[in-house]
Amino acid sequence: MEALESETNLQDLRLVVYDDLRKPEHPIEVHGYNICHLTQRNKLMSLKVNELKAICDTMGLTIEGSQARKKSYVKPLDELVKRCSCNN
Repeated sequence: MEALESETNLQDLRLVVYDDLRKPEHPIEVHGYNICHLTQRNKLMSLKVNELKAICDTMGLTIEGSQARKKSYVKPLDELVKRCSCNN
């Protein structure tokens, strides 16, 4: 009975952690950049490709298109901020 109760508690804890991982905190800050701020001011394109790549890698975002173009990295970041309704 104790093992079942312990397993239930662990499962509940996992669900809470997974839920928290899906909800980025605002503002979204990665490598010292405020992604919400940069997106709202259309400044993501001012970053270098390697900086955008590092941010997307850290956030676990899927990149589509050429990895040599900024647009391939900016698009998923824009979508992330829109999906999260960041108002900073």
